[in-house]
Amino acid sequence: MRFSFSKNTYQIPDQILSHSDASYFIEEQQDRGGHAAVFKCVSEEDGEPYAVKVLMSPVEKKVQRFANEASLLSSINHPHIIKYIDSGQLDVRKDRGADFSAQFIVMELAEKSLETYLKEKNFQIEPTEYLAQLRGLADALSKIHSLGALHRDIKPSNILVNNDRWLISDFGLCRIIENDSDLTLLERQVGPR
Repeated sequence: MRFSFSKNTYQIPDQILSHSDASYFIEEQQDRGGHAAVFKCVSEEDGEPYAVKVLMSPVEKKVQRFANEASLLSSINHPHIIKYIDSGQLDVRKDRGADFSAQFIVMELAEKSLETYLKEKNFQIEPTEYLAQLRGLADALSKIHSLGALHRDIKPSNILVNNDRWLISDFGLCRIIENDSDLTLLERQVGPR
């Protein structure tokens, strides 16, 4: 699959194999962030759709941050946190510059971001809906904190909506307190802008 990311054109395989030997077919690009692209993929085994987040940088600090994200997500099971499915590595071909090996995380596929959902609803959501969801998100943050981590980037674009659940996602700026693995550069702003 060919796609554009940060002023460059890349190519990734149409079919990827995870660390658990599960096979996924990449269908289309869904989103992109500062250092990663998100694609819709389908499991070869059961035909279920998922999201796959691919790190688009071989820079060591970003690779370590992405590995921390995968590790944290794989250790959490909470109804208001995006569900981890699998992870692995794939080869990325770059039209200009060197090719590299990229990490990926397979997660549940959400319908849209809370940011999009709020715009669609013209920012008019019933209190019974948002109060229940905010309680769930607060409980999810408590769970994250109990594991010794701080998310540091809670904003509507990092909260996903899937059916009747709001889900915390994008742990890319997460700080793991236990080993103090804060990989953010000193001059880089942390959190929502």
